[in-house]
Amino acid sequence: MTPEQFGLTWKEVILYAFIAGLVYAEFKRMRADFGRLRKDIADIKKDFKEDLQRLEHKVEKHNTFDRRIVRIEALLESKGEHNAQI
Repeated sequence: MTPEQFGLTWKEVILYAFIAGLVYAEFKRMRADFGRLRKDIADIKKDFKEDLQRLEHKVEKHNTFDRRIVRIEALLESKGEHNAQI
């Protein structure tokens, strides 16, 4: 079977093969881009989790500090009331 039997010239066959090669190369490039995008998204998720853990640690540290201040203030108030009664 020759291209002439299908009403095509050799130039058209070569052109279609070249275009098919370009489309295939573009799909391969897109697949590689999607692979890099998945990796980037995974890295962003990992960074987000680490940032969230650091933030939670800072919040807990701040809350612990606030609780200490409240206990000290309550202790000072109770001693002040005790001294005022004497």
